[in-house]
Amino acid sequence: MEIVECINSVKVGSQIIFRKGELIDVDNLSRIPFDCSVFDINFNNPEYFRKYKQEYNIGAFVLYSNTKGTYFCRIAEFIPSSKKYRIKEVNGGFSEIVSERDIVLVNGYYFINTEGVICATYIGKNKMRDKWLFLTGNQFKTEEEAKNRYNEITNGKY
Repeated sequence: MEIVECINSVKVGSQIIFRKGELIDVDNLSRIPFDCSVFDINFNNPEYFRKYKQEYNIGAFVLYSNTKGTYFCRIAEFIPSSKKYRIKEVNGGFSEIVSERDIVLVNGYYFINTEGVICATYIGKNKMRDKWLFLTGNQFKTEEEAKNRYNEITNGKY
């Protein structure tokens, strides 16, 4: 997904087609009610557009708090039209649309629990677990790394 921010309103004739401050998903122009190719709009023109750097990357681990509690989630999607994120609870619970101010970035990791199940958590939730998983080599940055180690263990190559 390539997102640009309109820094000067773009007009065709007297019609404003992109407003200053608007975010545009260049890879998904289907939400725009007209055919951009007809106007030959150059989204790389620095006079009108600049690349937009979203605060959080897709897949990042975050904490989300509401009146019911605090939840360990991942960023699933950035929604340019509202400048919000769709988050999904790591354990498969809920999915919700939130703003940047509603979430906090955390250092998440994967580990293999005592039952052989690959789990996700974040540094600081349980400091003793963090320490021992790190010391024993059971702390992985990606789920794929954890799966590879699990396969090595179950195939007797560890």
